[in-house]
Amino acid sequence: MHPGIAQIKNIRLYIISLTNNLTTEQMNNIPNGFGNNIIWNVAHLLASQQRMCYMRSGNKFFVDESLVLKYKIETKPENTAGTEEITEIKKQFIASIDQLEDDYN
Repeated sequence: MHPGIAQIKNIRLYIISLTNNLTTEQMNNIPNGFGNNIIWNVAHLLASQQRMCYMRSGNKFFVDESLVLKYKIETKPENTAGTEEITEIKKQFIASIDQLEDDYN
């Protein structure tokens, strides 16, 4: 694996490990003084990577475009993310890096 991509994957795996024991409510909680929550931040990292690596190169997103649009820059949590959505975001959070490695090669 390319060293830069491996570093991103390791960071993402660490983020997943930090969030695995959080409840849906904790993932969706917006602390006082903040504009977003944990799941928004995780999904925003995913959306930003898709926009930088695929959109800017003229390629199709690996993840569903609706996810990218929902969590891109200048967005905020509009709804509570359910358990299924959180699970899918976490799954794509890792799978997208594996796909990036394949596409890079």
